[in-house]
Amino acid sequence: MISAAERRTRFYLKKAPYFVLFTVLLFTGACKNNRQSKYDLLKVNGLTMGTTYNIRAVWSIRPGSTITSESQELRRAVSSRLEELNQLFSTFLPDSEISAFNRSPAGEWFPVSSLTWRLVRRANEISELSAGAFDITVAPLINLWGFKDKIKPAVPPDREAIRAAQALTGYRQLETADDKTALRKRIDGLTIELAAIAKGLAVDEIAALLSSLGCDNFLVEIGGEVLARGRNERGLFWKIGILSPQQGAFNLQRTLNLKNSALASSGDYHNYYEIEGIRYSHTIDPRSGSPINHGLASVSVIADSCMDADALATALHVLGPQAGMELAVRHNWAVLFVTREERSLVETMTPAFSSLLTE
Repeated sequence: MISAAERRTRFYLKKAPYFVLFTVLLFTGACKNNRQSKYDLLKVNGLTMGTTYNIRAVWSIRPGSTITSESQELRRAVSSRLEELNQLFSTFLPDSEISAFNRSPAGEWFPVSSLTWRLVRRANEISELSAGAFDITVAPLINLWGFKDKIKPAVPPDREAIRAAQALTGYRQLETADDKTALRKRIDGLTIELAAIAKGLAVDEIAALLSSLGCDNFLVEIGGEVLARGRNERGLFWKIGILSPQQGAFNLQRTLNLKNSALASSGDYHNYYEIEGIRYSHTIDPRSGSPINHGLASVSVIADSCMDADALATALHVLGPQAGMELAVRHNWAVLFVTREERSLVETMTPAFSSLLTE
């Protein structure tokens, strides 16, 4: 039997050639100049968190070493760190820290790593900012609607089933201690699912690893979430492509220079199903207990950290084009919204996002 994690990996591998084409080629081959560099470009990629990762690092090759040997060392360091993160955050690993917490009883403080504590604390802050549109306790609803194992239900869940699942959710039922790195659930059955924020944090952590190794110019991408530092091997800012949500096509919605910042997107165009002509997106609104049903096709967020960009993209996608735009403008977030209107896609962007395009 193929596990859910393996199915997710296979799904992303089927998409990977297109994603690499629209990101990595833009990263390394979008512009040309005659600048000569004493540095080499190391390219490291692999599988993690049910998806793919790609790293481009402008690297100073040490005397007596080669690009191949340096790449192998970097790959080992990255792979080791990603395995550590999976051991903290994966709900597919029964012995992960999050899986252990999910099995713990209500009312007791559960000790966790400082990284897990920080991740959950920030997730709850974004839940508050978005009035509950973002919620890492939403797993019972994801399971109810058939998106965990990608098994489409014969009919949509009824309101009684949705209410029963909602009774096991709620970010306010999840506490982070102020005086120690520990979590506590207020109700039995509450679980954490970090798919909407963990990849972003993993990108930040790999970026921190590269910086600790003395690399100042790199690009890290995990499952479409990206962080750039410095410049590429040609001395130019890293150029990134944002995928269009147009159905049945792999086109670019936008390209932009990513300058010492992170970019993450949330969209409804890959993971959805239809029942009797009605489209059900994998993006669940925790407040209604149902998939979102507005016309917002994708949201892309630029932020200082990829963890924030990842979570905010999901929160704003749930909120929809109007409420999402209002919240983003209020907080001066750099956000691109793409909405389906009749047979076309319409872009709107916050002033902060627009200003980044004109710099």
